[in-house]
Parts: sequence; C-alpha cells; structure tokens
Amino acid sequence: MKTKGQILPIVIAIMLFLIIIIPELVRWVENQSRWAVKFHGRTSALSFAEAGVERALWKLKSSTGTWAQASKGIPIAGYNFDVIYNDIPKGYYRIKFSSGPHEREVTILSEGKDATTGEVRAVKVVVKNQTIPGAIISKGQINLGNAFYVHWGPIMSHSDIVITDAEIGKCYFPRKFSRNVVRCTIGSYPRDTNGLDPPNTDNIEWWSDYPVPDLPVLDFATLRSSATQPASVYLVYTSQDAYYWYNCYWTTGSPTSPPANWVGPTVSGMKSSDTINTLNVYACSKMTNYTGPKWWERYTIRKSNRTITSTTNLSSCKLGGQSHNGLPHFQNPWRHPLHALNRVWYWDGDLILTGGPADEGCGIIGQMIIRGNLTNYCGDNLNWQEIGLENCKVPPEAYKEYTKIRVTGANIYWDTAAKNEYPADDGYQRNRSTFKFGAETWNQVGDLQPPRAEDTDVGLKGFLYIGGNFLIENAMDYYGAVWVVGTVTRAVGAAERSIVFFDDSLDLPALNVVLVRKSWQTVPPTGLPW
Repeated sequence: MKTKGQILPIVIAIMLFLIIIIPELVRWVENQSRWAVKFHGRTSALSFAEAGVERALWKLKSSTGTWAQASKGIPIAGYNFDVIYNDIPKGYYRIKFSSGPHEREVTILSEGKDATTGEVRAVKVVVKNQTIPGAIISKGQINLGNAFYVHWGPIMSHSDIVITDAEIGKCYFPRKFSRNVVRCTIGSYPRDTNGLDPPNTDNIEWWSDYPVPDLPVLDFATLRSSATQPASVYLVYTSQDAYYWYNCYWTTGSPTSPPANWVGPTVSGMKSSDTINTLNVYACSKMTNYTGPKWWERYTIRKSNRTITSTTNLSSCKLGGQSHNGLPHFQNPWRHPLHALNRVWYWDGDLILTGGPADEGCGIIGQMIIRGNLTNYCGDNLNWQEIGLENCKVPPEAYKEYTKIRVTGANIYWDTAAKNEYPADDGYQRNRSTFKFGAETWNQVGDLQPPRAEDTDVGLKGFLYIGGNFLIENAMDYYGAVWVVGTVTRAVGAAERSIVFFDDSLDLPALNVVLVRKSWQTVPPTGLPW
C-alpha cells in the first residue's frame, strides 16, 4: 500500500505537467482556429475568383464584337480591374482581359477576396475562340463504326458517342468528349459502363458528362453569299491544248490575262470571260438540263509545282448503270477550274459526288456546305504538292490524342519514344509540324494496318458540313473537320475507310463565339489595391 508521502510527488508531477501543457494546448487550439479561418478564407477567395472566371466567359461569349475587342487587347469596361463585383455574399472579385498569348486567344485574370479575412486568391485562364473545336462534331449522337478513322483532333458531341464495331473499339484514339455518355457496344472494349454516374472518365481517351464547348452557329447567309461570288474563267489556246486561265492560277512569269490576239472560244459551251461560281454546282455530261461550263472536257492546267493533263473526253456520266440525269450531281470536282482557290462551295439541297477515270476524283481546297444529304462515290486526288507543304500543318498538340493507341488482345500499345506510331509522330508526346499527304504513312501498331503512303492524299482540305445524312459509297479522306447533322453510313462493300485529319486552324463565319479552354491555373495575386 502506498503512503501519503508517495502519492504527493505524483500529484505534484501531474500538476506541473498540466501547468506546462495546458497553455500549449490553448495556443494550439487558437492556432487551429486561426488556420481554419485562414483556410476557409483562402477557399472562399478561390471560389470568388472562379466566379469571376464564369462571368468573364459569359462576357466573352456574349457577342463576336466583344470577343474581337478582347482578343485585340482593347480594354472593355468592367473587365479591366476597373469594377469590383459584390454579387456574391461575403466576398468580391475583379476581372481583367488581355490578348494572347497566341492568335485568337484571350487571357482571363480573375482575383477573388474574402470579405471576412481579407484573403485574396487569383486564377488565370487562357481561352481560344475556335469555331471548329474537333475533328468530328455534332449536336446529336455520333455513331463510330467502320466509316472513319480520326487523327490529330478530338471527337465532340452534345449527345452520346457510341462505338459500334470492334475495329474502332480497338482504337483508343482520338479523345472523345460527350455531354452525355461515351460507350461501346462491343463488350471486349468497354468505355463508360455506368452511364452518367461517376466515374465519368478514364482520363486517357473518353470523358462522359463533359462540358463540351458550344458548337458554332454557322452564318449560312454569309457562306452562301461567298459561294455566289463569280470568278472569271477563260480558255486560252495553244496549238494542241486548251488551257483554263483564271485569277491567280498561272505560275510566275506566265500571262496574267488572255493574249491580245485571243478570240473567244466556243468549245464545250464556254465563252470568253465566262464567269462561274461555287453555288449549287450541278453538272454532268449527261445532264441535259445543264448549260454551264463543262470543265470535264479535254484540258491542261498549269500548277506552281506540276502540270496536270487530261485527254479524256467524258462522253457519258454513268455510275452503276445510272446516268443521274437531272440529279444534283457533281462529277470530278478535282477538274473544276476553281477547285484549289479556297472557295466556299455551297449547296441548298442534296448532292451526289462522283469521280471519273482512275486518275480523277475530288480535290477541293475550301469549305463544302451541303444543307441536304451527301452521297459520295468520289475518291481523292489532293496531295501535299498541290496543297503546299507549308499549308499541310499538324496541330501542335496532336500528340495528346494518342496516350493510348491500340488494344490487341491482352496487349496495350501506348505512345512511346518510337516515331511514326501515328501520322506525324515524332517520339513520346511529340509530333511534327507538317505531314506530306499522299507521300508518307506511319507504322503498324499492334494489328492496326496503316494505309499506303499514296492513299493518304485527301479529297477535301477544309470543312465539310452536311445538314442531312452522309452515305459513303467510296473512300475519301479529309484534312480539316466534318460535321454531319444526320447519320453516317458506309455502304456494304465500300472501299478502304475514310480518314479525317484535323486542322485546328479552320475559321468559318459564325454567329457565336466558341470558347475552348487552353489552360487553367492559380497564380499569385497582383497586389494592386482594391
């Protein structure tokens, strides 16, 4: 049994311990309270700064004129740190726009302040007005079957993105963004299997419930008006061949106008100084109701890099036993004298595209707007020489589409330091700035066979809009972007699949501002007085 003399030292020791530790506990509690208040203040200030970003995005999207001012660095009232907004309780925020850092970009700097603690946080966001934000875009559901391979740019939909066959299911490129769900009907290659419930992404290839940017409201009136603008076309004769001449088409040193002794020809119904445009181009040698220029007749065109000569006189315009007489039929677009002038081609209704002999087909540089259905029997004839290598640009961030490239059985093929795993691949997370269409290809990855180099030429360099359905009867590749409002169907027995190479520099007249976020980061506040 312990005596009172033994207990007393223990009591004294406990009291001394409490005397020492209690003040420290009090200070710790006080610090915790201060830290909690400070943390809350920082969190609130960040929330106020993010609210400022939302207001800034609303302002930038409010009109094309507002965007134009901001992108040129012209100060906008209320968005130059000249107004302190207090529409959110217990806090404030202010916003500043600046142009850049690159063309068609605006930097948003938003600072938020907690009214209780005085804490200030800042957020910097860079956005780009990109009229066409993806390689394939749609407001409706996109079905990815055996119609398209897509390179260099994402697929975006305001509805579901549905992968419908194993071949496309094995391809884990490009990235796919949906406001609804990205799913695959092939069980071996699943994407989102739980609908809109989290998780909504694999953070590699697909994103469901994603804030896909607003799609462009195309200015169809301006586009149609552009297609009505005429271009003067002349036939200039030599001893053997007839040469088309029109604005800006001859090489340096060649005549810039028809020779003085030239008299207007009557060949093929073409008159001297005939004017043609690219609105509702319906023409075929069997279309008895067509009276315009017949560009498919015998001719030679001089290019800056080569001479293209054809001696074939197409006396008929038949395909599959059909003459297509009277139908909205455009034959051999590559032979049209305006095909390489970066025009807007516009059709008010349906269109049938067809080729001709083996060396002919489609080769348009420009924008194709088809308000109805498109049926394509045409191949492609546009290579890097005709486009110009300086115009065969690869998006600088194309590599982001290929984190995961292919799944074959149990094997997964990722982007590596090896080159040419995809078009213009230059190693791990790197891509080249140009690509030689029609003259280069890439390497096989897994069991994915690339096309032959000569098959990477394209039928269109530009934007293709189809207001109805798209029926693919023959393969044609595209360098630009594709928007199909209706369905895409690849005919049974059709040739090789079509490829869409994304061009992120496309810029079409639109009635709205389409903002794509390039970066978001917290930054130190400016320290400017409030």
